[in-house]
Amino acid sequence: IAADDNRVAYVETETPMSIHVQTTSGIQQHLIVEVSAVIDEERDEQVFQMTDTLVDYQNATITEIVLDHEHLVALVNLSSVNRLVMVNLSSGEQQILGDPVFPVAAPSIGHGYVAWQHQQFLVSNNPVDFDLDWEVRYHDIELNQSYQLHPEDDIDQIQPQVMEDHIAWLQIDEDNETQIRIFTIEVVFEPYSSSTLQVFILLLPLLLLTWVSQRLKENEGRIMKRPHFSEEE
Repeated sequence: IAADDNRVAYVETETPMSIHVQTTSGIQQHLIVEVSAVIDEERDEQVFQMTDTLVDYQNATITEIVLDHEHLVALVNLSSVNRLVMVNLSSGEQQILGDPVFPVAAPSIGHGYVAWQHQQFLVSNNPVDFDLDWEVRYHDIELNQSYQLHPEDDIDQIQPQVMEDHIAWLQIDEDNETQIRIFTIEVVFEPYSSSTLQVFILLLPLLLLTWVSQRLKENEGRIMKRPHFSEEE
């Protein structure tokens, strides 16, 4: 179960791949989202080769939900691997976040971003020590781009939490000491803002010339002609 503002999302036991979204105030609405974590057979076969376990769509279950005012993200258990599915609640459009071949966990959503932990390149039936630790990744919903949150290392980075302008997570070092890490999301100018800035730079010399010309005219108006006095007879 998950909640955001005046909406709550939950899964019923009888329909483990259906998410019910219910508004709790105002005009009450009830939406049912059928979540799909299906990918092509070739990549599912790749999962089998790395885990010795078949991808089980028949018994798939949603084990975790996170929700904001426009999207929800479901963590889907498929026996051999977990997958993250993001759903646009307005359009119904769905997409899988991260690499669907490798393990993911602990999603968080908010302020236009999704963050989660993953074990990229982990081959479960023949693991390499360097790939056993968890890393943190995040997705910019508007740009539809995903990024690694930190340099690759061999220590656990877990439990990311999306906040306004920041993403926080826990880092567990070699001595099993836990530290809080915070990543600041950089604000990038929108394309239209960049275009406006370019136009302003091009017009700046013309604006300066106009301003100088106007100032010169104003100064000329203030110059008094020297008075002429005639001699008295």
